[in-house]
Parts: sequence; structure tokens; C-alpha cells
Amino acid sequence: MEACGTQSRVLAFAQKAFITKNSKLLLIRRSTWDPVNPLRWEVPGGRIEPGERLDDCIRREVREEAGLEIVPGPPFFLWQWSVPPQGDASTISDVVAVARTCTCGDPTTKLRNQPNDRIDRIEWVEFSSLTGYHFIPNMVPVVAAFLNLMESDQAIGVSPCGS
Repeated sequence: MEACGTQSRVLAFAQKAFITKNSKLLLIRRSTWDPVNPLRWEVPGGRIEPGERLDDCIRREVREEAGLEIVPGPPFFLWQWSVPPQGDASTISDVVAVARTCTCGDPTTKLRNQPNDRIDRIEWVEFSSLTGYHFIPNMVPVVAAFLNLMESDQAIGVSPCGS
């Protein structure tokens, strides 16, 4: 039994999709009503549901948040963060996440998100402009790793979706 005033912790696993098209990265911006990171940018993705397969999870999250079908690719970064309790809850979520490069199934798809997803913008952003965006704090080192990866890939001639 938990002592009065203590907080419980739960462990969650999440994936983030780094989707590129024509030297641009797909970004989403959290809305003003996001309780943790209002008006901050990140990439599509989220937590796995019980019984869900890894590739199915990242496909579902991108479909929900951006309306895009993707082909999941390899992971390139692993990190963790904690989400403080929300509202009346007393549970802290410790999240372990992996960032994956992904390709788009149909680059002509119109981007859209589900209305209650706490996202107010979706944009394709030039790699060279990424440092000017206000990212969720835990995404900053992941975006830096992504940019390093893209520089390496361009040096050896890898061509992601639509580039």
C-alpha cells in the first residue's frame, strides 16, 4: 500500500518518427491546451498500447497525428524522460523512447491530425531551418542526432522519401 502523499511511477515505451521529404522533416506543434509542452515542436509519434507491435504503433501514431502512411525504418536514437502527474492524478510516467527514420508511403497525402490530439500545426521544415524551432526540451538532442545522421547519409548518397 502506498503511503499518503507519495507518487507512483509507471514505465512506458514510445517511438518518434523522423519522416523526410525533399530535405525537409515533418514536424508537429503542440497546441496551447497541451498541459506539458504548449506551442512546442516535435515529430509525430507516441506510446505503444498493450499488445501492439512496434511497427504498428509508429504507423498508428503518425496516421493519427499527421494523416500520413509511413514505412517504419531503423532506430537511430534512444532516450528517456519523465511526465509529471496531470490534473488529479498522482502517477509519474517514465518514458523510454526510440527515434526512427521513416519513409512516407505517399508523399502527396494531405497532412491532417485528429481534432483532439493537442496538435495545432503540421509542417514540412527544411533541415537548415530546424535550429530555429522551439522544440520540446527532450527532443533537442534527438533533432541534433538526426541532423548529424542526415549529413552522414548525404555524404554517402542515401536518398530518403521524395528527395
